[in-house]
Amino acid sequence: MINPNIKKRKRDMSTIGAMKPVEERFYNDIKIPAKCSTRSMQSFFNDKEFMPPKLVTVEPISSCNLTCLMCPTYLTDKNKSMLEFNIFKKIVEEAKDFQEFFVFQGTGEPFLNPQLFDMIQYAKENGIKNISVSTNGTLLNDNNIEKILDIKTSPNFLQISIDGHNKELFEKYRRGASYEKVKNGLKKLFLMRKEKDFEDKIEISINTLLSNELDLELFLEEWGEYVDDITIGPMLDQASQKNDEADYKEAVQTVNKKEYISCPKPYEILTILANGKISHCQHDFHNIHIKGDMMKGDKLLKTWRNNEYNKLREKHINYQAEETSCNGCAHMYRIENEEALFTARMKIQDYFKIKEN
Repeated sequence: MINPNIKKRKRDMSTIGAMKPVEERFYNDIKIPAKCSTRSMQSFFNDKEFMPPKLVTVEPISSCNLTCLMCPTYLTDKNKSMLEFNIFKKIVEEAKDFQEFFVFQGTGEPFLNPQLFDMIQYAKENGIKNISVSTNGTLLNDNNIEKILDIKTSPNFLQISIDGHNKELFEKYRRGASYEKVKNGLKKLFLMRKEKDFEDKIEISINTLLSNELDLELFLEEWGEYVDDITIGPMLDQASQKNDEADYKEAVQTVNKKEYISCPKPYEILTILANGKISHCQHDFHNIHIKGDMMKGDKLLKTWRNNEYNKLREKHINYQAEETSCNGCAHMYRIENEEALFTARMKIQDYFKIKEN
């Protein structure tokens, strides 16, 4: 059975880059509003060897089968890459001793990599724990559902990115996706999991974004029946996004650039892109946050603790992140309707408490 504490920890980690309640840190007598954990921040200040990342994200492929309104993957100038299996083996060998969560996620759709389930099986057999796959849900066909529910190739968590409380909004945001196909695939997966008595082996959840058009109550009615949990974050513009579509700009949350918050990603999350490069952001659509390259023999922890990475962290905690590749990213600031986001999260929690009872 999936440990409830692990499920809660995973839920917290999945929204770590969103607007969590802010805690104040102090560094060189400077007050720092930070979203990363006390443990990571103190380690960075005090330890000779900065603590390892809690979350390792791996991008199986950089291309996608959709052209979603809020995602610039189809606009990217980075080469379409598929992660080489020998590089993946190196990731597993290095990460197994320190990772808490291991997420197949990136700028592409993981199920487009034909070796995805081979990677999951290899990771499970070689000491990787708490494996999650983030998908757009368009490829939940019979063959993939069978593998998702196979003990050898099943992730511990499957998170499906869905936006829109009806067909019109869903297909507006998830361009190229069929509302009926995604919903039927999710429903079939959920029911087959119950038939196979697999409910204690994999959690199925949805991740959605708080746009200005979302009706959360209708969203819960539309999708909540077929998942164990829903996480929600703000729809934000990011440094590596470079998405100037008018509809997208209208949907993103407004930030207050006077309310700076140190981003948790440089302290908590390490990303390996499909081209083997090591990035400090899992949303690195344009290869602008690169800190190392596994194709050239760079090691994960050595890269995590190198001078360039530490200089980035120093810039963040000294209110100078705009001087880095993070310039222009809304994750560095508080959103103006933060209360609406917290209210939405409470509604979701209440919904699932009622559902469980």
